[in-house]
Amino acid sequence: LQLSDSQCRSRPLRSQLSLSGLIKHSCHIFTQTLRQLGQEPPASDPVSEFYGSFTPDEAESSQVLLGRFDTLSERSLAAIGAMNPNAMVESGPAPWDDVLESVPVRTRFQLVHHVEEFARHAGHADIIREEIDGAQAMGLKFALEGRPGNDFVQPWHPESTLDSGPG
Repeated sequence: LQLSDSQCRSRPLRSQLSLSGLIKHSCHIFTQTLRQLGQEPPASDPVSEFYGSFTPDEAESSQVLLGRFDTLSERSLAAIGAMNPNAMVESGPAPWDDVLESVPVRTRFQLVHHVEEFARHAGHADIIREEIDGAQAMGLKFALEGRPGNDFVQPWHPESTLDSGPG
């Protein structure tokens, strides 16, 4: 039930997002958290880094990106566990929200923003993946769990293009 590297790089929708790009961007979010906590050096060019965070280069295969994601998520979760949610941190510019300068915010604000960010991009990833492999969420879940299916959902099989039942 794995996608190939070429499938992960594909952009099957109107947007320019790919699964590999979303994984790379998630790594960028983890790195930003670690930077705020002084555990990573600041970016030399934050704007270019942000825009580049959606496009993997040739050396960044899906396996490389997933390995980086695992390492950074583990480090970030450990750092977050040690945080004081009331502490003040600088939240960088967010021009897409008309925030053009860094502003001080409580750490909990940043954490909630990251939950929002990961949830949004997980939804993007699921839509992209469904366009690539045709598996709807519940059928894929049944297949991964080895469940036999029922009157509403059947496990997805790679050779099928449509999943039965509601997604």
